[in-house]
Amino acid sequence: MAVSTPFSELLISTDSSEAMTDCKAAQRGIVYRRSDAMASLTRARDADPECAFTQALYGLMLSSARKASLAPQVSEALQLAKSHMSSASKREQHYVAALEAATIGNPLTAASIYESILAEHPTDLIALTFLQGELFWAGEMPRSAKSSQTLLKHWHPHMPDHAAFLANRAFDLEETNEFDAAETAGREAIELDNHNIWAAHAVAHVLYMQNRADDGVSWLQQLNGHWENANQMQFHLWWHHCLFLIEQGKHADVLALYDSHVRNAEHPLIQTTPDLFLDIQNSASLLWRLETAGVNVANRWQELANVVTPRIEDINSPFTSAHFALVMAAIDDQAACKQLLHAMQSYVADHQQSELAVSVQAAVPAAQAAILHREGKHAEVISTLLPHISTLEKMGGSHAQQDVFYQLLFDSAKQTSNSDLADKLHHHIEAIGFHEPAQRAMYQM
Repeated sequence: MAVSTPFSELLISTDSSEAMTDCKAAQRGIVYRRSDAMASLTRARDADPECAFTQALYGLMLSSARKASLAPQVSEALQLAKSHMSSASKREQHYVAALEAATIGNPLTAASIYESILAEHPTDLIALTFLQGELFWAGEMPRSAKSSQTLLKHWHPHMPDHAAFLANRAFDLEETNEFDAAETAGREAIELDNHNIWAAHAVAHVLYMQNRADDGVSWLQQLNGHWENANQMQFHLWWHHCLFLIEQGKHADVLALYDSHVRNAEHPLIQTTPDLFLDIQNSASLLWRLETAGVNVANRWQELANVVTPRIEDINSPFTSAHFALVMAAIDDQAACKQLLHAMQSYVADHQQSELAVSVQAAVPAAQAAILHREGKHAEVISTLLPHISTLEKMGGSHAQQDVFYQLLFDSAKQTSNSDLADKLHHHIEAIGFHEPAQRAMYQM
């Protein structure tokens, strides 16, 4: 019996064949992290501006960029989607509702809506992709893993796009410390589709968490030739490659890859969107790691600061805000640091009913610690960040991404000769799944 997937079933209410074709291409592009997804979606939207689903999906994609300056465009897409609800299916109406929740800073409400969609349409990969994204940036990956677990019975190897589901499931498993199962699912997805960058990503996370740097380099080297059509996730995979090289002590290679693949100013995707939140996270955390290892990173901090400065009060991505602090502290822009912290603290105070406020609150001590560490105030780093270490995950990001803030704490423990703290942190990172990574072992005293 043939089983439909979101790329072969009628998902949108439109009489335009062009809109239908382009919308399906956009959906595939979103799920497979392709760089042409927004172009396809824009064509679909232009072909039938009265289609509620394409308007909602367009708004959701803009919203997922987590950028305050895009708010007017997101709001316009929402209003257009709502104005054409009469011809929309129930599922399309759910997507409009998810967009509305996202626009007011309620990612968990949006996640609940995606769960409702999946309850009725368990192979809807768009809903699954957005669900995982919202829960990931809200620090709720156990909930994401539970959702994909309930969908297992609806997916089978003979189904189209099974690799996409496996990739999603693999990342859920990795972030909940089910490393063997995650690696198996991720590698199976790659066997089905070696262009699946999300599957490559999930396995890279497993290898990092298990301190398998040699395996990590080998894994990414054999796959990086398949990322030419990927979106900015390709830069993030090169970031992972650099983490493995740092473990191997190959700092010159890391610096070269930073310029050629992680933060290549000549790359069309960087030129089009130089301030994408994920790219800023990649770059800031790599530069911090390199400097901590004694590498001169020259003027690379300033290049990042140039794109961060206009967004210093943009707290749409709390985890990125903590990285903003790394950047602005690195160039000793104290005024910008104060402005950033004020914006974060003000959001928490003024938006207590917003679900996003929980993530912002969790990111505040991380941002404060980043600034204090750069100032050499290591005792204050410890007193600021240590009491909040158990809630750090709520600011979003993976364990591998959050690791830079654990390393920051380790370094302050080292600078203050606080062996008891180093031991406590060591046990904590083991509890969240790390397997004795070399960069933390160096802080043992």
